[in-house]
Amino acid sequence: MLPFKWLTGNLVNILLFVIYLLILKPFGVTIPKVSGIIILGFIILISVLALILFFYIKRILGYDTKRLEQSDILSISRTINLIPTLTAILFLLFILSVSAYDFRISKNISTSALIFLYVLPGTFISYYSSKSIVYEVRLKGFYTVRKRFPSITFIFVLISILYLIALLGIYILNERFRLFLKYQYLPYLFVLISYLISIFIFVFDISRTAKYILRVLKVPEVFEGNVPIIANNEFGLISVYVDKLLAQYSLNIPEFPIVNIDNKKVRVNLGKNFYGIGWIKLYELKKLSDELSEVLIDKLQKCFTVLENIISSSGGYIFFFNGIEAGILWGLDGRDPYESINTFLKELKNIYKSESFETITVAKVGITVGTVFIGQVEGTNGVVPYFFGEGILESQVLSKYPKNEGIFFSGKLKNFLTGQYIGEVKLKETEEMIEIYKYQ
Repeated sequence: MLPFKWLTGNLVNILLFVIYLLILKPFGVTIPKVSGIIILGFIILISVLALILFFYIKRILGYDTKRLEQSDILSISRTINLIPTLTAILFLLFILSVSAYDFRISKNISTSALIFLYVLPGTFISYYSSKSIVYEVRLKGFYTVRKRFPSITFIFVLISILYLIALLGIYILNERFRLFLKYQYLPYLFVLISYLISIFIFVFDISRTAKYILRVLKVPEVFEGNVPIIANNEFGLISVYVDKLLAQYSLNIPEFPIVNIDNKKVRVNLGKNFYGIGWIKLYELKKLSDELSEVLIDKLQKCFTVLENIISSSGGYIFFFNGIEAGILWGLDGRDPYESINTFLKELKNIYKSESFETITVAKVGITVGTVFIGQVEGTNGVVPYFFGEGILESQVLSKYPKNEGIFFSGKLKNFLTGQYIGEVKLKETEEMIEIYKYQ
């Protein structure tokens, strides 16, 4: 549960703070016993807040975003986005209260300042550990896309400036007020270690952000709202993640969104559309690595040439090909995808056992219908297309899951095509069960 993750992150942060207080003991810093009561009180406070957050998240996730007005979605999005900031402020006040109470008892500002230094890593830990809620709620549709994300360089420099100010402040306090001389280089060492921890958390959050973005791109059906446009940045870290995934699912088409279908140029509609989807697996990857030769490559090319002609004549478009697998879409040109699939399967069945295929292992063909997201992502190599969606993932499963070779289709086509029921498999990205039929 998301509130449990939030609570766990804050409890871990409190534990680290307690460990930090214990580390200070050998340096002559005595922590008042009442500080334990403050810590216990804060644990109770965040536990109550976690409970409130649980009921709030449970309530909003029960909403159907399709029935909400855009203003309502914006309002919920803003509220959720405030959670990490408010958590960081709350933790800052907690550290400040422990530090202030220490000063009240000991009248030693140096020990209080040393305790307060934990604010540096503590606020970063509390902020980034609270962002899981933001990511998860966005995936449920409570988010309005921004085309420009804060620059990674800007945030990195901002964090660095904060720590430089801290080091400069310690230096001034040492030089003018002799505040930290008793502890020698401990404050400097702690700030430097804290800086490394904060940068690590920041980089980790970048990779986590990229992971959530890829989840949205891979199965946009999970994301009920808008599909985000990924903006590039100076380091291009997020874009690199996106580009690697794009390389698996799409080709670099200079004219996109204009594609060639059966010798005709067709302008493709960007966004969510309903298409026929096919995935052809020409050869087992493991066998390919064992038996790779020029003869085999020549056979694969001849086999694909035959398939390409069939796909083209049925109005299909090959959006992915890596030498042994191909992804196909029907309906890009406005034709009925069901009729296009039927035409393709009839022609494919006629040549499936022909001479073109006898000399090569044709593993499986998977056919389905469904929604596909067609869009553009700004990556490190410029603007490139992407084809993602539940339908594409289904077709891939259909071409890999059945044990035997053949042509398989999903239960979505069982009233349109004739086939033998094979079984069903769960699509892990959406947890939906897919019925599998063998085409006859």
